[in-house]
Amino acid sequence: FAYHFNSVIKGQTDTFPSCAEPTQILWSRQTDCQPADERNPVATPRRLTVSDQVQSIQNRLGLFVPLPEDGSVDIDCAQDLARIRLTMIMGPDEEIDLHIKGLNCFVTRQEGRPTTALQLTEESELSLLTPARDILGRIKVLWAARSDGCLVFHIDGQAVAIDESECSQMVALDFGPEKECLFVYHSAGANS
Repeated sequence: FAYHFNSVIKGQTDTFPSCAEPTQILWSRQTDCQPADERNPVATPRRLTVSDQVQSIQNRLGLFVPLPEDGSVDIDCAQDLARIRLTMIMGPDEEIDLHIKGLNCFVTRQEGRPTTALQLTEESELSLLTPARDILGRIKVLWAARSDGCLVFHIDGQAVAIDESECSQMVALDFGPEKECLFVYHSAGANS
């Protein structure tokens, strides 16, 4: 299963939308989501709904990417400069691990050695590199905090919440301002 971020966006409009000109923002039904943790205890998270429509999130192009049954998806990202394979794996503690494999690039943690693949168990900052070690893109991989039936992410200072009834497991890949922010998920009730 391959996912082409720009082709999904281009299918919605004739031109690639500018982050400065937000596309339609989708909101889900109201639930009792509360702040997820002490990082921002007074702010109520902004509600998002799982959708195939692009959503504006903190000057980013947000898109939900469903995982097929086998738990792996290939994604063209970093403005189509890099291609990676993402696989969600259930860890021994019943939490998800994320395996990231560079298909046309290398991946590295900050100050780490380039490699073809990494397995992540916590929030991390990564770079996607060419064989000559030129940077194609940087990714902040985020895990959701669970709060009152919602998955809550902190994207550049803004808390966003997705109802757990829409997805059972999710990670976010934030490529930074004016770039992609991908929410990769298993549907609610999907096997992991």
